[in-house]
Amino acid sequence: MRLVAKILIVGQAAGHFSERGLVGTRAGHEVHWFDDGPAPAPAGVASLSHPPRAPRGLVGTVRAAALRRTLRRLRPDLVHVHFAYQGLAALALADHPRLVLTTMGGDVMIEQGQVRSRRRQLLLRLLLCRARAITCQAPGVEQAVLRWGDYRHKIHRVRWGVDRGRFRPGLETADLRARHGLAPDELVLFCCRLCQPLYNKDLALRAFARARERGLRARLLVSELYAEPGYRARLDRLVGELGLGEAVRFVGAIPHADMPRYFNLADVVLSLPSSDGLPQSVLEAMACGSYPILGRLALPVYAELVEGPEHGRLVALDDPGELSEALLELAEDPALRARAASAGREHVSRLADWEDQAARMNAIYQRVLEG
Repeated sequence: MRLVAKILIVGQAAGHFSERGLVGTRAGHEVHWFDDGPAPAPAGVASLSHPPRAPRGLVGTVRAAALRRTLRRLRPDLVHVHFAYQGLAALALADHPRLVLTTMGGDVMIEQGQVRSRRRQLLLRLLLCRARAITCQAPGVEQAVLRWGDYRHKIHRVRWGVDRGRFRPGLETADLRARHGLAPDELVLFCCRLCQPLYNKDLALRAFARARERGLRARLLVSELYAEPGYRARLDRLVGELGLGEAVRFVGAIPHADMPRYFNLADVVLSLPSSDGLPQSVLEAMACGSYPILGRLALPVYAELVEGPEHGRLVALDDPGELSEALLELAEDPALRARAASAGREHVSRLADWEDQAARMNAIYQRVLEG
């Protein structure tokens, strides 16, 4: 018999995070949310709670206390935490008997810097130990989790699907081309990830400059989502030093609702972080027909994503020359880009269909509730 429960989601209530959290509503669960930020409640959520503003230095303590009050008030049957490192809030969450933990990558990968201190590692281990189920997007993320302990018995692969009704080819982009000064047939490259040092947008600029010296005719769009001010200023200086000028467009922090059209605009998306999980943005780009170029990482996080040349290209992160060559080859091979647009969408439908992944997550909820 299927159980209907009260579920508390702990995590961001914006963008594709809200789509993930609302999976439970498909199975008739009553979903509540606890979010740090000012995002409005996603449609279908029974309630949304925020911690109060706190003085600098007390944010973690105030957040943990607010979450504990929310848990006492709601008395949820199940708590689903999105992002495994939760700071002091882990002390409140660890007491819940039905805890589901979704790892993103940076929350369990020491090299990304979130959990380098001893205190942070202890709080992360606490949640990993207490969770009844841990979901991971990709084999590389699973390997990162297993570095913290032998949790194989409770790890589940859930990739979080792509809504292929929203992320699809054929969307209108003429106004975006006009806004950014792009010619109708101009090749468009898009750095779609966060504007922070981890994501190596400076590598993209250097490779783009080399390719232009060899005849590449294209524009590079650079997302400024969650831009780190010092790094953003460094990119500005680099554009000037490399003489890129009008060939590069910084396009601001694009709302998630607008991303399907930007991915339709982009012929090629660049995703070059030094460490990663399974990037949702790249799956969404592939569903829209964009060709992904990704960095070659030590952990096999992209093994399922890039199974062949029609699914994308892996390049070295320490050599702008290899990325430059890839850009030139793609610019000169529109037939490959056309084949890849079709193959990528089919690949996403097999790998990360939203309905399939939602069913997997609800099955995990059911097992935890029954246990």
